[in-house]
Amino acid sequence: MPRQQERRLLTGAARRGAKRRKNSGTRWMHLSRAEVQNRTTLQSLTTFHLVNCQVTLNESLHLLLLRRILQLRIAIGIPVNPAILRFLDAALYINDTQYRVYSSLVRRWFLLDAFLHDIPETELMRARSLTPRRVIHLAIWDDAQCYHYTGFNNAQLRRIYACFGLRFILAQTQLPYIQVPSRQSNQRGVACF
Repeated sequence: MPRQQERRLLTGAARRGAKRRKNSGTRWMHLSRAEVQNRTTLQSLTTFHLVNCQVTLNESLHLLLLRRILQLRIAIGIPVNPAILRFLDAALYINDTQYRVYSSLVRRWFLLDAFLHDIPETELMRARSLTPRRVIHLAIWDDAQCYHYTGFNNAQLRRIYACFGLRFILAQTQLPYIQVPSRQSNQRGVACF
């Protein structure tokens, strides 16, 4: 009996596996055009309110600094207009309210995006720009996985491994693995493996 195509719980949209790898437990989502537009809107709202949240927080820090300076002037004995202090208190209260509203909206859009598009939290929290470190063992890869990642089947990869003398390189370096660059670099410009 052929395998049943899995569907997302909320929307009922079909999921499919990666090319040439139908035996894996992982699934990739394929969203319709409307869902992609919906997700783009949610993410742009999240970004917009997050920026507003940061701006409001910066304004509040400036107002707090100004209020502290005025309090020090009062402590020294320099007269300060009390209307200025009341104005700063009102501005701080407004900024605090705006910050709370924006932060709750950021959380709401973020959770709505995760809920509607059935994305696990681990996938949402993972950085998109970094490739995770993988330990590759040819002994545990079947032909489909080898072909998916490299374009060669398992027997061809073992032959390439033997032809290029990779066992000899491993014996020279005394390492149990060969470092393969991930085309990423750290903040100092050193290549990541």
